[in-house]
Amino acid sequence: MEVLRDYGLPIRAECGGACACATCHVHVAESGRLPLSAPEDDELDRLAEIFDADDSSRLACQILTGPQTDGLAVRLAQGSLRDDSLRDDPLRDDFVAGGVS
Repeated sequence: MEVLRDYGLPIRAECGGACACATCHVHVAESGRLPLSAPEDDELDRLAEIFDADDSSRLACQILTGPQTDGLAVRLAQGSLRDDSLRDDPLRDDFVAGGVS
């Protein structure tokens, strides 16, 4: 999550990484899912509260960075954007290369 912020992406992340909300919801590209650790119960509980969560969904605050995340591509979910003016930006749907934490 902090890496996304460091890159200047407008992620809401309102709880600051405590897994107490789902405002850092991202979609992970299929090629990057296998190296990630499985989500724990608290993350699954938060994801269950999101209407557009699917098999690619993760909370960015729960993805630990390391060699396994090199080149990881994610897309910010609609509800995770901090600035409403970017919700209709066509580039929002592009995957963002880089690690996430």
